Amino acid sequence: MDSLSLKDYLASVRLAVSCHVEADVWVRAEISELKVNGSGHCYLTLIEKEESGRMNVCAKASAIIWANLYNMMAPMFESVTQQPLQRGMSVLVRVSPNFHEAYGFSLIISDIDPTFTLGDMARRRQEVIDRLKADGVWDMNRELPFPQLPQRVAVISSKTAAGFGDFTNQLDNNARGFKFYWHLFPAIMQGEGAPSSIIAALDAVYSHIELFDVVVIVRGGGASADMLAFDDYDLTACCAQFPLPIISGVGHERDTCVLDLVAWQRCKTPTAVGAMLVDCMEQAYAHLEDTALSLSNGARQLLQNEKNRLATAHVLVTKTVPLTLATEKSKLTSLCAALRVAVSNNCKTAENRLLNSAAELKSAVRLATQSAESRVDSLVPRLSLASRALLVTQQSKMELLAQKVNLLSPQKLLEKGYSLTLKNGKIVRSANDLDKGDRVETVFADGRRSSIVE
Repeated sequence: MDSLSLKDYLASVRLAVSCHVEADVWVRAEISELKVNGSGHCYLTLIEKEESGRMNVCAKASAIIWANLYNMMAPMFESVTQQPLQRGMSVLVRVSPNFHEAYGFSLIISDIDPTFTLGDMARRRQEVIDRLKADGVWDMNRELPFPQLPQRVAVISSKTAAGFGDFTNQLDNNARGFKFYWHLFPAIMQGEGAPSSIIAALDAVYSHIELFDVVVIVRGGGASADMLAFDDYDLTACCAQFPLPIISGVGHERDTCVLDLVAWQRCKTPTAVGAMLVDCMEQAYAHLEDTALSLSNGARQLLQNEKNRLATAHVLVTKTVPLTLATEKSKLTSLCAALRVAVSNNCKTAENRLLNSAAELKSAVRLATQSAESRVDSLVPRLSLASRALLVTQQSKMELLAQKVNLLSPQKLLEKGYSLTLKNGKIVRSANDLDKGDRVETVFADGRRSSIVE
């Protein structure tokens, strides 16, 4: 049987690949792995996922960008996209097939189109925005009322981030000396773990939500690639629905992420976030000063008005009081005279009425007494007859009851031939109440006898 060595067979495969597979073809793919070795060569794993399920990989290949090309290609790509080549990116690359007997199949990348990746990043960001709007949470945080005195601040940042220090310095050393109470909830602010870490920090804030007025998310410096974390759907949806106003200071003037769009307020830098909070306090302070001034001026004007009214009233009282007193004194004198006449007349009238009423009452009492005495005299004979009849009736009933009691007495029953059986002094009513050997007593009309049950 003819056979080939593995090397010879793979050499024929390499020849077939080089002869029959088209070279320098533009291919769309996603970077799933990327590593630059010590020699400067960039090794990638390219994949394609099924449209029906983004997690299902339907194609996969290794790829290489040689160091001399990578050193030119990478800066050009980053200058256009503001992002370095990294995992998760969709790319459009020019490739040629390469098969080696020892290393297998791979693709050699000779060019890359950064505008394709830029468009894909914009598409993914827009997909997140559209999804947030479809879920009805896009405007939720921006519609929250903002506190007039945002003094209690929950800060989400990395403790070592320069932006965190800039923010806290802005609060703690503000020119007006406003007092802020801030607390740091540490989180990872870049890389793949950033979204879940920031969400965990938001959960920690929520567990103490009554202690805070606003939430601040800040970071400073870093590469533009770090901004991708703030386009994550889960993070932006959590921020959009958070019940406290969120102020973001995670980018730079030219960078805007989805988090900036859903937050209550977006500031360019952490320093700008601190300045905004200080400005809110400044506005509140100015409003209080204006209110105090308005109250002071209003109170002063009110006091002056009342003082003028009091002076006018004093003049009027000085002029009118004597005349009013004389008029009222005359009225009082007339009223006293009229009152004396009226009282005298009323007393005489009342005295006459009282005399008439006394005579009428005396006559009525006499008639009532006579009527009552007549009724009592007529009731005495009737009462005597009724009493005798009631006594006769009750006596007859008593005699009848005595006869019944005599007929039903136990002695009468015994005289008729009946007897009573007692056990321990109690009447035996059933044979089941007696056991063999029990001592019982039988009562007759003329005596008692004891016996034992057999």
